[in-house]
Amino acid sequence: MIRLIVAVIALIIMSIGFAHAQTVQKVEIYEFGIYTASPGRKTVADSIDLVEATQTIVARIGVQVGFRYKMSGKPESASVPVKIVMKFPPPGIFAAKGTVPFVLDEYAWFGTLDDGNFFTWPFDGRADLVPGIWTFEIWIKGKKQAEQKFNVILPPIANRQSPTLLPSGKVG
Repeated sequence: MIRLIVAVIALIIMSIGFAHAQTVQKVEIYEFGIYTASPGRKTVADSIDLVEATQTIVARIGVQVGFRYKMSGKPESASVPVKIVMKFPPPGIFAAKGTVPFVLDEYAWFGTLDDGNFFTWPFDGRADLVPGIWTFEIWIKGKKQAEQKFNVILPPIANRQSPTLLPSGKVG
């Protein structure tokens, strides 16, 4: 019975050691721009398609800006805690039903080593349409590994033509 308890404790200690043994050697952003979700796809990574590779984003409701990235390391296919830090230009954006704008936000989840990972940010409402430099940073174990910046601009105003003035001073 004591051998069984010792064996179980040893397995637990070994599994804890292996769980913390993930090593991220490199993070590479390999695609960025405007994305769209594709209905009918089966996996999350396949459910997003690049529409336009660009760093200049025209802010419109319904547009999704983002990037795909790959983390290289050991062991292959291991889950790694990832934090995305988002920096928005002043005056900032509002959370849904928020009353105070913010210029910094974070998301944390698990990415997969040696697999395609992605992050997108949707322009859901008018409060999201803030022009300026938007910065997205990938952090792992307290260290910034990669960053992607976008220049978000407002849509151009429709091309308005001034009416022609006639020699009489009337609009024609």
